[in-house]
Amino acid sequence: MHSNSDSLHVHQGNIMKKENTESASSPRSIGGIGNYYGGLSVKTEGGKHFWSIENYDGDSWDKIPTGLFDALNAFQDSRENRKQSHS
Repeated sequence: MHSNSDSLHVHQGNIMKKENTESASSPRSIGGIGNYYGGLSVKTEGGKHFWSIENYDGDSWDKIPTGLFDALNAFQDSRENRKQSHS
């Protein structure tokens, strides 16, 4: 079943349509920043995007715009691609 919440995502510089964003995604770590307990993560849930930095009492997820979610994922994709090319 296709939903009306289909969105566009950036992957390796290409814009791709990602369908059925109604389901929850696993959190993805972004970059190398954080604190003693954890770092920045993003996820999709119910067709909405969220970010959090883990703290001593767990994650507190805040809603973010799709453009920011896409930019953070594109940034992490480029970090992972650089690591693979230097391996």
